[in-house]
Amino acid sequence: MLSSKHWSQAVKPEATSAPQQSVTSNQPAKHVKKASRGRPLKIRKIENIPSGSGTFWSPFTDRSFEVFGSRVYDRSATDSQPPQ
Repeated sequence: MLSSKHWSQAVKPEATSAPQQSVTSNQPAKHVKKASRGRPLKIRKIENIPSGSGTFWSPFTDRSFEVFGSRVYDRSATDSQPPQ
């Protein structure tokens, strides 16, 4: 059995000549993410949705319409002004 004097003595670390990196307590250490193991996840390919500008004609509805980016106006109606 060990005496209580043995545990109460302070152990001093040996001095090293290597420079020690200082760590501040208010900034957490950066987490380095490990590379995932196994097969990579499958990435779905998204088809490009065509967008542009101009006048187009639909062979299915036999109507003409104008396209301005993502906005489409039906030009087959008698009103030639775009809806407001």
